[in-house]
Amino acid sequence: MAFGMLFVPVQKKALSFVTSKVVSVDAAETLERTRGNEIFAALLFVNLQFYFGPVFGRFSKGSCNNPTVYVLRFFMGQISFAEAFGGAMVVVFAHVIAFMCYYVLHLHAGENILPAGSPIIATGSQTEAIVSEAAVAFLNFLAFDFALKTMPKGVQPVFGAFFYCFVITVEKCKYSCGYMNPAVVLSSHIVWGKTMKSKNVFSFERIFEAVRQEANRPYAYGAVLGSLMTAAVAKVIDVVASFGRIGRSKKSSSSSSSSKRKSGARPAETTTTTARSARAASLRKRK
Repeated sequence: MAFGMLFVPVQKKALSFVTSKVVSVDAAETLERTRGNEIFAALLFVNLQFYFGPVFGRFSKGSCNNPTVYVLRFFMGQISFAEAFGGAMVVVFAHVIAFMCYYVLHLHAGENILPAGSPIIATGSQTEAIVSEAAVAFLNFLAFDFALKTMPKGVQPVFGAFFYCFVITVEKCKYSCGYMNPAVVLSSHIVWGKTMKSKNVFSFERIFEAVRQEANRPYAYGAVLGSLMTAAVAKVIDVVASFGRIGRSKKSSSSSSSSKRKSGARPAETTTTTARSARAASLRKRK
């Protein structure tokens, strides 16, 4: 998935090329200038539907493409710290490999076919970027959970992709661009960073230098904060739900006891009525 998502800009460029050939060059340039962001969001939506869908899910054996998910699962108590750390490191390593593979293809194919990327840097302040990333993670986690609990499986990928694209469209790269994935940010600095002392993209020295980049911090801190907020809200919901179940259980128990008392009284009432009828019949016979 990490490698495939790198080709969204390539798809956008291909669409522009087709438009210039089928319609006109002016139409392609106008479309890029006026609707470039919307086109990118639409292509992102289409790609995410596939990666969130059942076909890729079976192929990937349910693996995760975002270290933030492992952080969330740890806060939710679903996995241990060692499992969360190990899973997150695997995802980061996979992203670095994916970016490096794309970089090799870029060198061979050229800028016109596979355009170069750029290091991801938040446009807002550190605090604004952290809050933005935390909000994006929090809202998307809640939306995904809502979809899992209330929607058919076929609709879930569509809703998940739509909601993510909607959130980043609203954010408009004003603070952090809502990447919600620290692995993407780190890999972008390793491969496309311009200020690195080490010029060898494939060296460990460059990787360690990229890890120390201040630009990574808002995305890492925001991911942790957003996951923690989601886990806290989930815990509150569980507590409230448990109190509701206890209340319903007590009410059900009280209703059951009341029913038993009423049912226990009915035989006595029936016996009394029968005795009265028998005495009345005896008196009639005597008369």
